[in-house]
Amino acid sequence: MGKGIIIAYIGLLLLIGLTPPGQGVLGELIAGMGSELLSWLHVPAFAALCWLIAGQFRRRGWPQALAWAAGAGCAFVFGLWLEVLQGSVEGRVTASEDLVIDTAGIVMAAVVAAYRPLTLRHADGAALRAPVR
Repeated sequence: MGKGIIIAYIGLLLLIGLTPPGQGVLGELIAGMGSELLSWLHVPAFAALCWLIAGQFRRRGWPQALAWAAGAGCAFVFGLWLEVLQGSVEGRVTASEDLVIDTAGIVMAAVVAAYRPLTLRHADGAALRAPVR
């Protein structure tokens, strides 16, 4: 189930990121939000993406620090390629500021994780607190 959520979330981010403003219902919604608000929505979006990916690595037994580093790296690379792809969509532009804001969301997730480690669950539903490394 976890992988399906990540794939659906990445698909949603791609759909939003590659929809031309003003075209279709989603495009009209994007155009109406304004670029400032849209840019700052990257913070929670990429924090959630990093959290989801790191959680999957933790469920596979990765050490806490390595899982977060890998989750952060995956989220950053996704943000980088999303910006590259946006340059090929009419009405969208590639913006290095968006990548900086994406990184702020990734850092936010890592800071929260430093103070609240992911709680994992066994197949029987019992909670397993992973040791912080």
